[in-house]
Amino acid sequence: MFKALRRLLLLPVLFLIFLPDLSAEITLKAELSGSSLVVGDEIRLQLKIDGTREDIELIFPQVEGLEFRQLAPPSSTSQTTIINGRVESFSGLVYQIGVQARKKGFYRIPPLKVKHPSGVFQSQPLSLRAVDPGQQTSLLLEVEADHKKVFMGEPVMITVKLYFQESIEGYSFRFPLLEKKDELDISLAGDNANKGGTNLTLSGFQIPFEQSETTKRGESYSLYQTRLKVYPKEPGILKVPSSSIKANVQRGTEIRRDFFGRAVRVGKQESIFASSKPLEIEITPLPAKNRPRGFSGAVGAFQVSIAADQRQVKVGDPIELKIIIQGTGRLHRIERPILSDLPEYKANFTVQDNLQPGDLQGESLTFKQIIRPNSEQVDKIPPVTFSYFDPALRRYQTLRSNALDLRVLSTTKVSASDIVTNSGTNQPVRPRVRSKEGIYPNYRFEDALISQEFSPLFFLWFLLPPLSYFLVFYWQTKRRLLSSDQALKRSRTAKLSNYKRLKEAKNKIEQDEFYPALQKALTGYISDRLNLGVGEVTVVDIKKLLESGKIPPDLAGKVTEYLERFDLIRYARSQDSTEERRELLAEITELMKELERKL
Repeated sequence: MFKALRRLLLLPVLFLIFLPDLSAEITLKAELSGSSLVVGDEIRLQLKIDGTREDIELIFPQVEGLEFRQLAPPSSTSQTTIINGRVESFSGLVYQIGVQARKKGFYRIPPLKVKHPSGVFQSQPLSLRAVDPGQQTSLLLEVEADHKKVFMGEPVMITVKLYFQESIEGYSFRFPLLEKKDELDISLAGDNANKGGTNLTLSGFQIPFEQSETTKRGESYSLYQTRLKVYPKEPGILKVPSSSIKANVQRGTEIRRDFFGRAVRVGKQESIFASSKPLEIEITPLPAKNRPRGFSGAVGAFQVSIAADQRQVKVGDPIELKIIIQGTGRLHRIERPILSDLPEYKANFTVQDNLQPGDLQGESLTFKQIIRPNSEQVDKIPPVTFSYFDPALRRYQTLRSNALDLRVLSTTKVSASDIVTNSGTNQPVRPRVRSKEGIYPNYRFEDALISQEFSPLFFLWFLLPPLSYFLVFYWQTKRRLLSSDQALKRSRTAKLSNYKRLKEAKNKIEQDEFYPALQKALTGYISDRLNLGVGEVTVVDIKKLLESGKIPPDLAGKVTEYLERFDLIRYARSQDSTEERRELLAEITELMKELERKL
């Protein structure tokens, strides 16, 4: 009885102990890194949320003339400080927020709010002054686009130009377009990527700039410029936000006190600022009128040609045909021409279309295809057609490649019964001589022997009953094995190979080869699972598998999204952390499990 009473008295005590955690007070404190900023510049606002580490929804205030953006995911921290004997503790989240002014003036920033399951909490209000950047000319920034209107699939060339007149002690360069690299297909322009120069940091990315001397408005400048190629992913208006750079320069000297209190003359630092004008580029969809049947999405200017490894063959011999496409568009997204759809190839050659990707070298894409002539009357390898949209001419173009002369020799079909021996005689055998009974055994050539001798039906009647029994037995056994072969193949081939590829990618998680290894794991699994061969699966292949019904639309969309993400990483240097790579590895692993269940 006493123990039961003690337990009843203990319950209220435990409730009081945990009650403060359930109703813990959440407090917000906002701090600006400065009281003023130049129009176009960005200042940092730090928001500390004490009392919780999860289930938070951040609400930005609406202030005309100001823009707010979250710079990074919130950090979770705990700290205790003692100042003059007073103990202060903090346990919660810290947000880093960028605040940019679009026009000058005095701004009163309302309290920032957060939503929590226990209620809505807010910080104290803040004040900020935005001042005019002035008419300084020692630092200029220009961002230009080569066109104000482009077609979907046509690149937008963005040129960034920095003009310096003074020695820069330090700088902060914000280029918002690069912050959208996951939404846009951005890469360095080919002519800029291969030149030497100076690397500048734009929004955390190292970008090579070409350096030169120039004159602008009658004054001399050091010019740093770079060119970016942007491929919008959907029609509409592409907005290029205003970019800005803030730098420190030394202008004169000033007297300051050193550590020992002595007066010393040091360089006087002054901040200068420059910003560019925002741009808007119209992205127009490709016209549906007069679109060729064989058009696969290529946009740009191209040339097509063919080459063959040999030009004299026998009927049925394989010929490796190379289809070479050269141009300035997105070559890695071009689909291979389907030769079996071309009438001349369909009539005169045996073509086995494959899904292997092309070999991309600079501005040249090469597809390899095996063809076999059907008769000795074939005297050429016909041209290959390739359709694309030319944005300069604003219309679709269809090219025909060159044709190749071809000599096809006949193939002699020799029966095994035609071969005679020379046993029982001492007469010499003349090489390469045919007799009425057949050919001598020393007559050698590469032609295949095809037996043309009739089969004795008499013996077949004796063999038919046991042969029928074994055929039925084999068929039933094969059927049972096939029913379990899919599971066996899935577990021992696809699964085992995939496990090794994922393990290899995990071992390279700290290296630059992580993304290629992870892409190889995903595409290799799909290739093994659907028996597509040993080549790497591309977005084009996923499109064909979706059209043929071999892969569900939801999985096709997910796989396409990851493949496009891997393509983007090839051309833009990744700045992600190891933790982000582990999350991506887990996502790909989960996607493969879903593929295992639905394919």
